[in-house]
Amino acid sequence: MASGESGGGGVPDLTRRETFRRWTRDKVRFGDLDRHNHLNNVALCSMLESARVELREALDPAVAHDESSAWLLVTIQIAFLASMSFPGTVEIGTRPLRVGRSSFELGQGAFDGDRCLATAVVKTVHTDRRTLRSAPLPATFSAALVAEGAEDARP
Repeated sequence: MASGESGGGGVPDLTRRETFRRWTRDKVRFGDLDRHNHLNNVALCSMLESARVELREALDPAVAHDESSAWLLVTIQIAFLASMSFPGTVEIGTRPLRVGRSSFELGQGAFDGDRCLATAVVKTVHTDRRTLRSAPLPATFSAALVAEGAEDARP
């Protein structure tokens, strides 16, 4: 079992940097601070979103820009673990966890150096933009998710 992995098909340890291969960096802006001069949780959520979009773009640019598709967030579970202040850089690791017929799950960790600020598990469903009904994930995108380490949960 690789470092950072959990046993038995569970979610890997998202608090460990070695869990991730793909990284996004985002700068903490002064306007991202809350009244306690800490990085605001909403600003951190926006950074996590940018990292998810970057991963989708990197895995399959054609699918990411397909105007007949819509990517809808179904669930997001975030654990805020530590605070950080201005100035600084947040590094976000993102990795696929599971891929299904029309949805996929990503795991994320946001870091200030080696200190984990937050973790997130996010489920997204692929939909037909016209009907807003779920649609099978494009085969190229599913294959890219599996190649990146996602558990294939398709029937």
